[in-house]
Amino acid sequence: PVVFARQGRFELWYEAAGRGTPAHRILRAISPDGLRWTRAGEVGLHPVPPVTGEERIHVGSVLVQPDGSCRVFLAKELTARRQAAWGEVESRGFHIFVETVNP
Repeated sequence: PVVFARQGRFELWYEAAGRGTPAHRILRAISPDGLRWTRAGEVGLHPVPPVTGEERIHVGSVLVQPDGSCRVFLAKELTARRQAAWGEVESRGFHIFVETVNP
Protein backbone atom coordinates (compact mmCIF):
# COMPACT_ATOMS: atom_id res chain seq x y z
CA PRO A 1 0.00 0.00 0.00
CA VAL A 2 0.93 3.64 -0.52
CA VAL A 3 -0.26 6.52 1.71
CA PHE A 4 0.13 10.21 0.84
CA ALA A 5 -1.50 13.59 1.51
CA ARG A 6 -3.54 15.26 -1.24
CA GLN A 7 -6.18 17.98 -1.23
CA GLY A 8 -6.15 18.31 2.57
CA ARG A 9 -6.68 14.60 3.33
CA PHE A 10 -4.84 11.30 3.32
CA GLU A 11 -5.18 8.77 0.52
CA LEU A 12 -4.39 5.07 0.75
CA TRP A 13 -3.90 3.13 -2.49
CA TYR A 14 -3.81 -0.66 -2.17
CA GLU A 15 -3.98 -3.80 -4.28
CA ALA A 16 -7.13 -5.93 -4.17
CA ALA A 17 -8.16 -9.17 -5.85
CA GLY A 18 -11.64 -9.73 -7.22
CA ARG A 19 -13.66 -12.04 -9.42
CA GLY A 20 -13.72 -9.77 -12.46
CA THR A 21 -11.11 -9.26 -15.17
CA PRO A 22 -8.52 -8.14 -14.49
CA ALA A 23 -8.48 -10.05 -11.20
CA HIS A 24 -6.07 -7.60 -9.52
CA ARG A 25 -6.67 -3.86 -9.35
CA ILE A 26 -5.70 -0.80 -7.33
CA LEU A 27 -8.30 0.62 -4.95
CA ARG A 28 -8.24 3.78 -2.90
CA ALA A 29 -9.49 4.97 0.48
CA ILE A 30 -9.54 8.50 1.93
CA SER A 31 -9.19 9.80 5.47
CA PRO A 32 -9.33 13.23 7.11
CA ASP A 33 -6.99 12.15 9.94
CA GLY A 34 -5.23 8.89 8.97
CA LEU A 35 -7.34 6.95 11.50
CA ARG A 36 -10.82 6.67 9.93
CA TRP A 37 -10.89 5.49 6.31
CA THR A 38 -13.64 5.52 3.68
CA ARG A 39 -13.43 3.49 0.48
CA ALA A 40 -13.21 5.69 -2.60
CA GLY A 41 -13.24 3.20 -5.46
CA GLU A 42 -10.81 1.96 -8.07
CA VAL A 43 -7.85 3.90 -9.41
CA GLY A 44 -7.98 3.66 -13.20
CA LEU A 45 -4.45 2.82 -14.36
CA HIS A 46 -3.73 2.04 -17.99
CA PRO A 47 -0.44 0.24 -18.66
CA VAL A 48 0.08 -0.83 -22.27
CA PRO A 49 -0.73 -3.59 -22.90
CA PRO A 50 -3.58 -3.61 -20.34
CA VAL A 51 -3.62 -5.88 -17.30
CA THR A 52 -5.44 -9.12 -18.11
CA GLY A 53 -6.42 -12.31 -16.32
CA GLU A 54 -4.26 -13.08 -13.31
CA GLU A 55 -1.62 -10.41 -13.96
CA ARG A 56 -0.94 -8.09 -11.05
CA ILE A 57 -0.32 -4.38 -10.89
CA HIS A 58 1.71 -2.86 -8.04
CA VAL A 59 1.91 0.83 -7.16
CA GLY A 60 5.38 1.77 -5.93
CA SER A 61 5.19 5.54 -5.47
CA VAL A 62 2.75 8.39 -6.00
CA LEU A 63 3.86 12.01 -6.41
CA VAL A 64 1.17 14.67 -6.08
CA GLN A 65 1.55 17.31 -8.81
CA PRO A 66 0.83 21.05 -8.27
CA ASP A 67 -2.51 20.69 -10.11
CA GLY A 68 -3.63 17.90 -7.70
CA SER A 69 -3.11 15.06 -10.18
CA CYS A 70 -0.98 12.05 -9.24
CA ARG A 71 2.13 10.86 -11.03
CA VAL A 72 2.06 7.10 -10.40
CA PHE A 73 5.03 4.75 -10.67
CA LEU A 74 3.75 1.21 -11.07
CA ALA A 75 4.87 -2.27 -12.03
CA LYS A 76 2.91 -4.82 -14.04
CA GLU A 77 3.77 -8.37 -12.98
CA LEU A 78 3.73 -10.87 -15.83
CA THR A 79 3.67 -14.59 -15.02
CA ALA A 80 4.57 -17.10 -17.71
CA ARG A 81 4.10 -20.87 -17.37
CA ARG A 82 5.63 -23.53 -19.57
CA GLN A 83 6.17 -27.26 -19.48
CA ALA A 84 9.66 -28.63 -18.92
CA ALA A 85 10.92 -32.21 -18.73
CA TRP A 86 10.60 -32.13 -14.91
CA GLY A 87 7.20 -30.40 -14.75
CA GLU A 88 5.69 -26.95 -15.07
CA VAL A 89 8.01 -23.96 -14.77
CA GLU A 90 6.73 -20.55 -13.71
CA SER A 91 8.68 -17.35 -14.27
CA ARG A 92 7.78 -13.81 -13.32
CA GLY A 93 8.80 -10.60 -15.00
CA PHE A 94 8.05 -6.99 -14.22
CA HIS A 95 7.52 -4.02 -16.52
CA ILE A 96 7.70 -0.51 -15.04
CA PHE A 97 5.24 2.24 -16.06
CA VAL A 98 4.68 5.90 -15.17
CA GLU A 99 1.25 7.44 -15.56
CA THR A 100 -0.50 10.64 -14.47
CA VAL A 101 -4.07 10.23 -13.19
CA ASN A 102 -6.56 12.33 -11.24
CA PRO A 103 -8.99 9.99 -9.48
